[in-house]
Amino acid sequence: TATETYSDGTTADITNQVTWVSATPTVATINASGLATGVAQGTSVITATLGSVASQGDTLTVTAAPAIAVTGVSALWGSQTATLQTAADGLRLLPAGRAMDLPWFNINRLAVTLSQAATVSPGDVTVNGVAGGNYGPVTISGSGTSSILITLARAVTVADRVTITIGNAQITTYTRRLDVLPGDANDDGVVNTTDGVLVLSNTTPAQAYQAFYDLDGNGVVNTADFTLYRPRIGTQLPGLPPQLAAGGEGPGSAALLTQDELAPVLAAAIERWAAAGLPAQDVARLRGVTLQVADLPAGYLGGTLLDSTTVYLSADAAGYGWFVNASPASDAAFAQPVAATERAALATAAPVGREDLLTVVMHELGHTLGLSDLGPAGPPTDLMSERLATGERRLPSARDVATVIASQVADAASMPKVPSHATLVDAVLAATDQGASHGPLAPTSSTEKSSRLSGARGRTSAPPVTKGRAQSEVPAGLPRRTLIVAHAHPHAEKARI
Repeated sequence: TATETYSDGTTADITNQVTWVSATPTVATINASGLATGVAQGTSVITATLGSVASQGDTLTVTAAPAIAVTGVSALWGSQTATLQTAADGLRLLPAGRAMDLPWFNINRLAVTLSQAATVSPGDVTVNGVAGGNYGPVTISGSGTSSILITLARAVTVADRVTITIGNAQITTYTRRLDVLPGDANDDGVVNTTDGVLVLSNTTPAQAYQAFYDLDGNGVVNTADFTLYRPRIGTQLPGLPPQLAAGGEGPGSAALLTQDELAPVLAAAIERWAAAGLPAQDVARLRGVTLQVADLPAGYLGGTLLDSTTVYLSADAAGYGWFVNASPASDAAFAQPVAATERAALATAAPVGREDLLTVVMHELGHTLGLSDLGPAGPPTDLMSERLATGERRLPSARDVATVIASQVADAASMPKVPSHATLVDAVLAATDQGASHGPLAPTSSTEKSSRLSGARGRTSAPPVTKGRAQSEVPAGLPRRTLIVAHAHPHAEKARI
């Protein structure tokens, strides 16, 4: 406001008569009505002039607007709602009292609480599953408030690992995962007869209502829940094909991977598996695998559908850039031994700050052999661990090979395929005499080496967009993003392969 003071002490509002000037328009602009708009953080002197009279300058300070955060998420199925919380791994969302998954059928809405009111559009939300693909486009209710309801285009009806990303210019990017295993009432990661017994022994009103047994979300536990559960006996969560960068989405501006760089790395990766003792017929299978540069979600280094023959690789290693060894058969650049299956680069070595392409390719080849990722409870230095930090190289082990063989033996005997069945794996190790140095398959700490995952801002799925070269179409089982998301690199704490 501009106020003129006369000699007799009276005043007048001359805001719309003066000429307003911002000394530093790159920090703040001001219009003819005296309304200032911040452009960037900093200070600018604002003056008003009327004829030959100019005001004393007033300093305007522009500060960053407080970031809006996602502070709560609830899952809705049927008429029921369950409050979720971030698990110890910093990635999964689980209700209190659960450690593995969500047991409900037809989750189709997510209630999101923000730290303050914000505008949210459908394009600010992505929901992608390993098994179910894209659950969008979503519908948003409550935009402009702090309580947002996200309705999926279709409900989650199958066992799936569903990654949700919310973010825009106002809202700090929020990425979490729902591991949904309909029918897993006892939270052991597989649907079996125990789950049915629990449902039937906790029917209401004879027993107090417990939401974990209300599989259809109608507010009661009865035989309808048991009927839903029965066809799912034997189901498990799908594997986690994408390997994640342990630092989340990186800073960006890294050199892009080319198809010409892939052939020698693939050959070296196959030789590493062969050296670990992989049977000749499986080595031959690996020689039929192809590598493709693709547009993958934030934090993804690579992705492969289980038992597939195509491996998809991030063009820029989730924003960190790839370390591509001139001699892929050599580990000299990773001079520091960490474990039997992991080596690290010294502080001044070339791989520091970059993701090792050979490790990611070897990891994804494990998926083509049928191996699933090792989650938070698995050995963090194992090749099949889902997270990889920069400057690390991991190698396949005899135990990885034994797990491949064990799963094949189980298949041949018409047994359920359980990739990490300890008894069978140890038996294979004994038979091949390759596992003596590893000892029995022991439980490991659930503590992870790196902090929580936070992906880059998501958008609705779209076919991959080229960035200076052709990129591969990503299959339905792997989430896709547009160029603006795949190559935008806000800070994140974890990345995945």
